Amino acid sequence: MRVHVSTFLNASPTTVWSTVKRKELLHCVIAPMGKFSPLDGITRGTWIPGTAYDGRSFMFSIIPVGTRTILIESVDDRSMTIQSREHGEIGLKKWDHLIAVKPEGDGSRYSDTIEIDAGVFTLLYW
Repeated sequence: MRVHVSTFLNASPTTVWSTVKRKELLHCVIAPMGKFSPLDGITRGTWIPGTAYDGRSFMFSIIPVGTRTILIESVDDRSMTIQSREHGEIGLKKWDHLIAVKPEGDGSRYSDTIEIDAGVFTLLYW
């Protein structure tokens, strides 16, 4: 299953991009439907390319569903894109995530494309 969402933000691409690169945004975006609790306890800072982040995942922020690995494949400041490859928790085989920020008019276009494969659980993940 492939999902693409996009929204216009009334902020400069530089401002949006500096926020998107921060780990803290993940927690804001997935709450209250989900929660990712890093095993290393570090929830702040920027995503580092080539790094795998392991953590516990929770549905509705309270129901444990296993562990998830988020591999940050790339963080490209020039193209303002982040590519991650994720897997783990119950049934989740693939969660490929591409985030992009582009200038648009007086603001920015934030786009999020996710390819999900969780077998029979795929719809539950979306």
